[in-house]
Amino acid sequence: MSKSPARLGFVSIASILGVSLLAAASQATPVPSTSMSSAGSLAERTLAQSPAKAPTSAPAKSPGSVVDVASGNDAFKTLVAAVKAAGLAEKLSEAGPFTILAPTDEAFAELPDGVLQALLKPENKDLLTQILAYHVVPEELKFNQFRGGALKTLNGSVAIKLMTDRIVINNASIVQADVEADNGVIQVISRVLIPLKVAEELQTRLAAATPPEPEMSPEPTVSSEPAVKAQPASTAQPVRGLW
Repeated sequence: MSKSPARLGFVSIASILGVSLLAAASQATPVPSTSMSSAGSLAERTLAQSPAKAPTSAPAKSPGSVVDVASGNDAFKTLVAAVKAAGLAEKLSEAGPFTILAPTDEAFAELPDGVLQALLKPENKDLLTQILAYHVVPEELKFNQFRGGALKTLNGSVAIKLMTDRIVINNASIVQADVEADNGVIQVISRVLIPLKVAEELQTRLAAATPPEPEMSPEPTVSSEPAVKAQPASTAQPVRGLW
């Protein structure tokens, strides 16, 4: 531990004074022992009242908002892209607190073909926003704070079931718990949660956007009558006088 400036200053001064006193001892009148004792006691009291300062350490780095934490994790590239497409990055960077039920890229990849691409289109931004809001709980919930039953999100409620080895949310499971952020916590889940009404509306829009199948032209009909054999052209000479 380093000595305080006050203590270093005292030691330097005391050393200098000690040298001066020794040099002048033969010329000066001896100092009474009681005075020396008083000076020593004063020095000890001064040192006791000036404790050494502990070295300061750099403050711990803040993890950032739930958006910052997700952006720094390669498992959430699709989720972050969806949050930005829905315009929710600023909202989820506020004080919160929030609990984000965060599907991984693998979870998004399990959606039926064409669903993710359709959700990221500007014309389906409203459905994307509803789906993402379904993954946001407006309070901070650690893994051991989940309780069975309905859990309110920013877009309806999800069903929580406590199993012996995991926590099930609708048809998804928490696969990584308690990823800390400044404004809440992230619970990583194995599937994308989609409210029933949103799923029905999305299916309707996908069906409407699917081009109709081209009509098949009818096949030519074949006659059952036998074909008539073509007769060769006549080579007879015309009769004179008829033309």
